[in-house]
Amino acid sequence: MADHHVRRSIGEHILRCFVLIVALFIMSLGIALSAKANLGVSRTPYVLSLALPLTMGTVTILMHLSFVAVQAALLKRQFRPAHLLQIPVVFIFGALTDFSMWLMAPLEPLVRNPLPVQLRRHWIRRLSASQGGCRSASGGRHEPGLRQTLQMGIRSR
Repeated sequence: MADHHVRRSIGEHILRCFVLIVALFIMSLGIALSAKANLGVSRTPYVLSLALPLTMGTVTILMHLSFVAVQAALLKRQFRPAHLLQIPVVFIFGALTDFSMWLMAPLEPLVRNPLPVQLRRHWIRRLSASQGGCRSASGGRHEPGLRQTLQMGIRSR
């Protein structure tokens, strides 16, 4: 296997890091706008940020850190120190997500959340249970979206 190491100057590394941070910021703005408009975002961080006293950025950080830990466990000896460079990116992305959510806070949501906190917690529990049931029944091959899962819960009432 050929070794494709390219020598880059310090300026090129700084430019690449700057472009990465700008791209992460644009992505976090998209997440914040989607959450504010109730268009739907990644289930796990958003739902946990509603149920727990943690921000969406904090939950995102914890989730991605767990991904890195699972990656290290799966790769074992193939996990290289360079893979640890994912960790600072995880913290930057989580912080940018919280910053973007803060920027979008003054905007009025397009659709108000009509569910009180107790009812939301009830639906979060039902969502978790139905997601697990869908995964186990299909062998993990099909995972319905949040809307379909909530529709299944409403139909079962």
